Formats: sequence, structure tokens, C-alpha cells
Amino acid sequence: MSTIKNKIEKLDARNAEIASEIEALGSVEASDADAQSSALNSISELSAEFDKNENELKVYAAAFEKTKQSEARKVNRQIAAGGESSQPEGSVQASASYPWENQKISARVAYQKSKHFNSNEEAYFAGLFYAAAAGNHAAKDKLIDSGYKMSPARGDMSITPNTAGGFTVPEPLEATIIRLVEEAGVFRRSARTMPMTSNTLDVPQRVGGLTVEYPGEGGNIANSDLTFGQINLVAKKYAVLALMSTELEEDSIISMVDLVTEEIAYAIAVAEDTNSFLGDGTAAFGGITGIANALAAGSQLALNVNWGAQTLDEFTDAVAALPLYAGIQPAWYINHSGYAASMQRLLYAAGGNTGDNVAGGMPAQFLGYPVYFTQVLPGLGAVAGDLTAVFGDLRMGSIMGIRRSLTIKVLNELYAASDQVGLVATSRSDTQIFDVGTATTAGSIVGLFAT
Repeated sequence: MSTIKNKIEKLDARNAEIASEIEALGSVEASDADAQSSALNSISELSAEFDKNENELKVYAAAFEKTKQSEARKVNRQIAAGGESSQPEGSVQASASYPWENQKISARVAYQKSKHFNSNEEAYFAGLFYAAAAGNHAAKDKLIDSGYKMSPARGDMSITPNTAGGFTVPEPLEATIIRLVEEAGVFRRSARTMPMTSNTLDVPQRVGGLTVEYPGEGGNIANSDLTFGQINLVAKKYAVLALMSTELEEDSIISMVDLVTEEIAYAIAVAEDTNSFLGDGTAAFGGITGIANALAAGSQLALNVNWGAQTLDEFTDAVAALPLYAGIQPAWYINHSGYAASMQRLLYAAGGNTGDNVAGGMPAQFLGYPVYFTQVLPGLGAVAGDLTAVFGDLRMGSIMGIRRSLTIKVLNELYAASDQVGLVATSRSDTQIFDVGTATTAGSIVGLFAT
């Protein structure tokens, strides 16, 4: 198990280095075309390595949990047989970094099943954190007994109301929230993501290339230069308020932590999708300008506001408008009700269907491209002017900068009359739509607007 843990630590350390390297590359002078081109290539390579490491981390984390549970069962069998428990050579001992690994939980808790955490121990520990942050003294005492202490790099946690910076979220809880946000958030899952080590990050963007000419004999060749711009990411704060009881009941602690964690993660995911698809740059959307308001005229196409009257030609026009960039991987993004009333209707009307096809349904695919559902786009209630569907490759035309840190702040007095406290979870990210097209030509993202 120590080998797996070492690999996890090495991958985490490498991703921290990558984030710092990307931030440094973003400061290259825009006037230096060669340096900008080199920086852009390096950022693409580093971003790909970061994503690869993240996927490997998920695999190793699952293997780590499986091995840990196997060793725990072995120890329990030894104890049940009357022998002394012993840790295999090289195994992970109880430590301040992973106090939930040896957290003793009652039978009432052990028989509950967490929906989102890797183990009941992790869920129980997260529940103690929520309750302690809310001022529950029994939970605070259990955390202290477990030896819980954050590493100095992230700041020690004081289990008292912290109205200034809030509490640093423990690793298993933070990892679970981030994973749920990634699973629920369509935009974050599809866009190009970039780690941010500070609140701002500049990423080079190629905006112009070299020109080929055909000079006559002895004719002059005009100069042409690579030109670059900058994509400026400024982390926006997302704050989510969750209410919970100040009482800690072991019978319900697992379900309580699942519910609070799920609500926090899903609220962040919906907000990110809303801002990234529909944002108009105002405070109501966190200052983010989304696809609906960023696309140039050449990337905007018309779609009948009446879902039942939409035709196949309207959708094939979107496919035809999209430029065939090397490596482009387009997909559709649409509200589920809109998909059923338009794309799915057109598929079933095409003929050749059997009773089994109709009963079993069809895969979420249209005109050869995958369909992803996002309920932030308007459905059957859409009105003229609404962005009702998107077609394109979000990874090529947009970027989401993510500061991988979460904090919890406690509101004690506001809900005291009902024996509740407010837990305010905050995260930071930013979205930029950069390949927006021109007045006459589409970029890598096409918007279909109701008319």
C-alpha cells in the first residue's frame, strides 16, 4: 500500500509543479512571437500531462482504498481469532495526514452505506468535520482524539467558528466534492481546464498565422508574422450556503454528510454551467461571459422556437458551419426536454424503427455526434433570442481555470433559533470563451438561438 501512496504523492507533487510552470509560461511577452508559440505548445503539453495525471490519481486512489479495506478485514479476522493485530511491512500507519483510516465507528454507522465517499470511515470523518465546524463539541472532541491536523502548507484547522478565512476542507471531503462537481458539471467536464495557483492566470492564444504568397519572377514577398493574444483568467468566487442541524446523531451522520456534500457540489456545478453557457458578464453571473453572449455573428445560427417544428436542415446547418479543425471533437449540448421534442422526434420520424427500437430507446447521439444534456439551457419554455442548443468542441473554444481549494465558513447566529447553522462553502474558477468566430465565419463553437 505504501507503493500506491508514494505514487499518489508523486503525482500530486508533479501536478503542483505543472500548475506553477503554466503560470510562469503565461507571463511571456505577447510581442515575442517565437516565445509565445513555444509557450503555447508547452502549455498544451503540460495541460495534457495534468489531465493524464488526474486520471491516474483516480485509479490509484481507488486501488489504495481497496487495499486499505483488505488489510482492515485481515486485522479484524486476526482479532476475532484471538490473535494480535499486526500491520504488514510497508503498510500505512495511522497518521495525522490520514486520520480517517483508523477512525473507529459504531455498528450503527458501519451498517450505513455512503453514496459518494470511498468508505464509511471517510464519510464519518467528513460528518464529524461538518458537525465540529457547526459547533458540536462531541464531534470536535472526536476529531481531536483522532489526531486530526492539517499540514502546515494548508494551514492548521481550529475547530472554532472562523469568520475570517473559514476552515480548510479535509482531503477526503474536498476530493469528493470536486469529483461530484466534475460528474454533474457538463461544462467543466467538456471544456479545456487549467490549474490556477493564484487568482489570475494569463494563457497565450494564437490569433494569426503566416501567409503563403505566389510572387512572380523576381517579385517581392510580403512579410507575415505569427500573432498572439492573451486569455486572462481571473478566479471568481462561488459561495454555497447549506443549512444543517447542530445535533450529531450517529444514526443519520452518513446520510447527513452525503446530502450536504451532494447539495454543495451540485450547486457549484449548476452555477458553473449557468455562467459558462448563459453568462452576460454581469454580477448575476459572477462576471463571466458565457457562450450565449460571447459568440460572434458567424457562430450564431437560427433554430425555430417551436421545438415541434424544428427541421433536420436546421441542425445540419450547424454541422456544416463548424470548421473542421485538426483533432476537433464536436458534441451537442441541449436541454433534455428540448432533445426529446426535437432531435429524438426527428430520429424516430426518419423511419426504419422497430417496436424494440422505440421501447428500448436510442443512444444520446445525433448526426453522428454525442449529445450531452444540460438543464441550464432552456427547454420547452424557450422564447425567441434564447440559446437553445450548442454544437462544437468546448475544449477547443473555451477554457476554465480552476483553483483547487475549498473552504468552509460558519454562520452561527443567523439560524440559531432553529438549532441550525449555515455552512458556506466557497470555491474559485473562471471561464473564458475565446474561439468565438468572426462576423461571417464560425469558430469551434456554434450556438443555435431560438427565432
